[in-house]
Amino acid sequence: MQDAGIQTAKAFARRKYYLKALFLTWAPLHSGFVSSVGGPEAANHILTVAHWHPIARGLADTFFGTPVEYAAAFEKEHGFQPDQLHAVASATVLSLAWAIQAAFERCTFVKPSMDAASLLFDPNAIECVDSLGAPLPQKPIGYDLVLKSLAAQSVTTFFGKIEFNRFRRNIAARPLIIQ
Repeated sequence: MQDAGIQTAKAFARRKYYLKALFLTWAPLHSGFVSSVGGPEAANHILTVAHWHPIARGLADTFFGTPVEYAAAFEKEHGFQPDQLHAVASATVLSLAWAIQAAFERCTFVKPSMDAASLLFDPNAIECVDSLGAPLPQKPIGYDLVLKSLAAQSVTTFFGKIEFNRFRRNIAARPLIIQ
């Protein structure tokens, strides 16, 4: 898809036919796009949408920091710049980690060590209390606690806001329009 977008932009540039706007879905997100289509004049007025970009502003969290900080740390670790797929994967893991932390914050682990299956599916693995400190009337299942925690989650990360609706879709994400 990247190549098709580049070829489309090059075709307009060769004819010196510059549209007021050209919307491409994937190619403009890749580094080197501007030079590959013939420079700034050829790339001017080409728009795309992205769920995340390293230069996005106004986003941050306490783990990854800002998009710029995330991108720098990612590149230092992996040797290349992250794209929106790397960022969404990182934000997903962070969201899940926060949900797990919140799910078990009022629970005690009955067994000194257990595997993930026991933690999530064994009703005898955990004992939890309500917000007033009283034992819950029914033994909770860890998996259900995590699902409830995700459903109640409303957080802002370096990737953007995360908040799920009843269909478990992130309804708070706001895509970026990039030129």
